[in-house]
Amino acid sequence: MPYSRFATLFPQEPSLVRVAISKGSKLSVWTAPTQDLNDAAALASQSETWLSSSISLPILMPVGGITWSIQGNELRIYSVDGKALTIALIQVKSFLDALDETDIDEFEPTEKGGHAIDALAILEDVTLQLYKEILGQTALGGDGDEDNAEAGNADITDAAASSGRQLRFYGAVTSANGLADILLYTMSEYEGLEYRTEKSNRCFIIIHWKYTAKLPSHVGHLLVERFTQMANMPDLFNLYSSGYLFWDILSFRNLHRKESTLEDLINRIMETLQCSADHFQDSPPLNASTDASSSPHTILQQVPKHLFLNRGMNCLRLQNHLKLGLINTMPGAKKTETAVSLLANYKALLRDYISTLLIAVQVYLSDSRIVFSDTDTLMLTLLTDWCLCNHESVPATLKPIIQIFATLKHRCQDADIQTLCDEYILKIRKTVSSKNQSAESTELENQPHLESKEECLACRGAILFSSPWKAVCANGHAWDRCAVSLLTAATPKMRSCLGCNRKSISPLALYSEDEMEGVEVEQQQETQQSILMRGMLEYMNSCIYCANRLRS
Repeated sequence: MPYSRFATLFPQEPSLVRVAISKGSKLSVWTAPTQDLNDAAALASQSETWLSSSISLPILMPVGGITWSIQGNELRIYSVDGKALTIALIQVKSFLDALDETDIDEFEPTEKGGHAIDALAILEDVTLQLYKEILGQTALGGDGDEDNAEAGNADITDAAASSGRQLRFYGAVTSANGLADILLYTMSEYEGLEYRTEKSNRCFIIIHWKYTAKLPSHVGHLLVERFTQMANMPDLFNLYSSGYLFWDILSFRNLHRKESTLEDLINRIMETLQCSADHFQDSPPLNASTDASSSPHTILQQVPKHLFLNRGMNCLRLQNHLKLGLINTMPGAKKTETAVSLLANYKALLRDYISTLLIAVQVYLSDSRIVFSDTDTLMLTLLTDWCLCNHESVPATLKPIIQIFATLKHRCQDADIQTLCDEYILKIRKTVSSKNQSAESTELENQPHLESKEECLACRGAILFSSPWKAVCANGHAWDRCAVSLLTAATPKMRSCLGCNRKSISPLALYSEDEMEGVEVEQQQETQQSILMRGMLEYMNSCIYCANRLRS
């Protein structure tokens, strides 16, 4: 039962196809209810969807895949025997009008209470076009005659006969914005279709673009509307990734780099996302209340959920993915502007992440048994260094950090850790009390309190915290920093963002050999070893900068 992927984004669209089901060669379509705003009783009584119409395809043409177009009321049918048809939901005034305008064999009308009739009509046969894409232009003797159905069928027959192969579609899915279909197909020898062999079971994938020329203006308008509504979805990234949402637009642009229409569309989408980001600038605070019976790690699990519920930050993530996809193909005059904009977005997203995480850490430490590990302490000091260097943009984070270090000092028996806590508490208080600090002193390189806390894995040289994204040792060896912990990502157990390639340490890097082998590690009842960093690495499965998935 194929469902429209974005049906829930457009509940007000009366003609939107919600569900299409095929059984054998019969196709049935359910649509959104027509909303008559002048008839409240009728509107209230309507169900979420209703059966709009059905169409019977030839008995030898079972459906292998169904996709939706961006218009919402058109379907693309891919049959098992290699046919591709565009089916449209149309309304006609009466059955007689339909007979005059369209062949009766092409649709089955459904009358609704004497009003307009909904019918499924075959608009276009695109089989020839797909054969051209798969077999190549030469296999069909040039461009062919797409306007002449008989000539097209003859070309297809000749091509199939000359190649000795039969095209069959076994699956189809539409892209996020309906610009392309991804098809699963096979080209089998005729004699191989009678029985299943390893060769006949082999399938291939092809991308079929529905809009091969300039995007029509109405399609561009629908795309902008779609992204406007996406920006208002608080749980957007619980359903989709940025790469999925923008794949067809970026790919289409790369195919048609000189198309000014698509350039204008991308600019309009950027403006829409920026307006939404400004509108949803403030995010609700993290719910810091926890049940006394719940695990202290519950609050850490809430951090990624809270981050990706912030609609303003989500718009920045969508912007980042789109800009990263365009920065290598945009005119040179815009590259600097794009890079500056990306950096500003990165800082805003990092600020939101650290502010949320510190609130969670404060609650996490409310369990009196929690004792920080060495890696957790290092992670906390790096987060604090960034806050101290950017205290003007995150003033609310400094007081919680004082409480965190005070709690850490009270629980830790290590004299060196206690001294470290005292030093950071003093630095934070000086930063809070200092009101005449110059703008230049906020630069990372000019901060006297930034001491070396990490060593280079290659040469054991000191690494200063000069950037939350890159680490460079005294001898010039450069490393990426973990996007989650800010530690130097110098381990073979890594994850990379599928969108921006940003690095993150895998949680497996923090497991001991006994834990990897499933051996339970005994702990004293009065203490519980902290897994702050390991927990955050496990719970953060999406990039905080572009909302794409993290993969090992």
